[in-house]
Amino acid sequence: MNKPFHQGSYQERYTQMGDEAEGHFEKNNSSWVRYGLNRPDFLVHKLPHHIRYTPDYLQGDPVRLVEVMGMGRTPLKIKLEKLAALQWWDASGIDVWLWIWSSTRENFAELKYSDMMNIINKEDAPLGKFPEGKVFFNVSSKLLPWNDA
Repeated sequence: MNKPFHQGSYQERYTQMGDEAEGHFEKNNSSWVRYGLNRPDFLVHKLPHHIRYTPDYLQGDPVRLVEVMGMGRTPLKIKLEKLAALQWWDASGIDVWLWIWSSTRENFAELKYSDMMNIINKEDAPLGKFPEGKVFFNVSSKLLPWNDA
């Protein structure tokens, strides 16, 4: 894909969605197992959102569910429907964390779902729309807690 990732069609984005970020999560964390769907070979659009957006990993130490996302030069794009599904998971009794890899910074940020919602609710996180029509929040990298190691 020659254009920025977020400008690609869903089909273009689907072929590499999450690979780089998830690889970095796996290298930087321990005590995890794959938990959510990973590009299954069937259509997921008819699945309930809380199943479609099951967090990517279950971690044992610390105990948490982890949704891994990637970003580049543009702000992080988080779909509204994903946030609603992650709210369901966050209420399940295990905290949901967001683990974000920046290919531009070559670094990661991690924060609780509730902290991301505070950023979205208190800061300037404008809405955008993917080519297929899904609405997302644009979260500036400046608002995220980057790892200082």
